Amino acid sequence: MVVLTAAVEIETIVITIVTLILLLMIVFYSIAEIALFAFNKIRLDYLVRRGNPRALAIKKLLDQPDELLSGILIGNTIAHTVAPILAAAVATVYLGNRLGYIVASVVMTILILFVGEIVPKVLASQHPERMSFFIAKPARVMMGLSRPLIWLSTKVTDAFFALIGVRIGSGKVG
Repeated sequence: MVVLTAAVEIETIVITIVTLILLLMIVFYSIAEIALFAFNKIRLDYLVRRGNPRALAIKKLLDQPDELLSGILIGNTIAHTVAPILAAAVATVYLGNRLGYIVASVVMTILILFVGEIVPKVLASQHPERMSFFIAKPARVMMGLSRPLIWLSTKVTDAFFALIGVRIGSGKVG
């Protein structure tokens, strides 16, 4: 049996909570990735004309599709990267290095694949309007918080395309 100090127990609880929050972020970004882009544009325009505040929030997000997708991908990548690392940190405390890393890898792969990716994306594809309304305002907040990283990723992406001779927006190579 592993005996932990109070400080290690508190640290382990905090890391576990942060890991669960990151899993929720993965769910959120998976829903956003599918639901927002699958929302019926004619229906959205109708709801915007009627003054629906959630539809207006969704329209503002979709008016900048490149930034929206970048924000989703950045947030999702960070959560996908950090959550398993934190889970491994907790698992190794209780199971030791070898077994802890194996268990954390298997458990997190299953959780991320099914709970974080497949289930939310299927749900979002079946109910894009409802899911878009659910995540619209939090998505705007996340986009605002991600703005510096979105700007940086845009610059890096543009530089990469320029390096390989692809002109963005023109549809032409070279």
